[in-house]
Amino acid sequence: MNILVNGDSYSALDKHNNAYSQYLLGNVTNIAERGCSNDRIFRSTIEYCIHNKPDFVIIGWSFIHRQEVVDAYNRLVTLDFVLNEKKVADHYKMLADYDWNYKKLILDFYTQVYTLSSWLALQNIKYSFFSAADNSINTINYHPDLLDYDVVKSVLNDNYIQDLHSWSIKSWVEKYNVNTTPTGHLLFPGQKLFAEFINDNFIH
Repeated sequence: MNILVNGDSYSALDKHNNAYSQYLLGNVTNIAERGCSNDRIFRSTIEYCIHNKPDFVIIGWSFIHRQEVVDAYNRLVTLDFVLNEKKVADHYKMLADYDWNYKKLILDFYTQVYTLSSWLALQNIKYSFFSAADNSINTINYHPDLLDYDVVKSVLNDNYIQDLHSWSIKSWVEKYNVNTTPTGHLLFPGQKLFAEFINDNFIH
């Protein structure tokens, strides 16, 4: 089975070129990128699948608030990166006010998840999605009117998409008492255990 893995640093190869993807059963390609946004995950998955056709796609989504912007060097980067790197203009700082904009961020995220899952299904590519990052702070339940959107309903009812707010690598680590780095990233034993969990529970 040809498997594509995508996501942020929770799924990407670490400095020792280790990741849970190395212990999955099959021929695995990992295009996850450290510090990336869900925009990049969405876009790069489609780009990859246009030129290749994996049998299965596994995505560990990133933080919902991690917005993508263009920096001073005309690169697509996350807003967190821009704010940490240098002094920025007020309009960038305004974007970082997640509280007032979070409802829109959640709707955009669910729209991406729905669009990608539907597109993969049309390509006859199986998938399993989960939130690698912890998105439990500001959930869709805080914005009940979003439950009226069909894209949101579809994602919530999709058996191949784990709950995108209550389930994350952090919650899995806490349940199985797995050691991590100080930033919550999996170490070697945990990477192998997580791959075994994916093999047994996510791949279909």
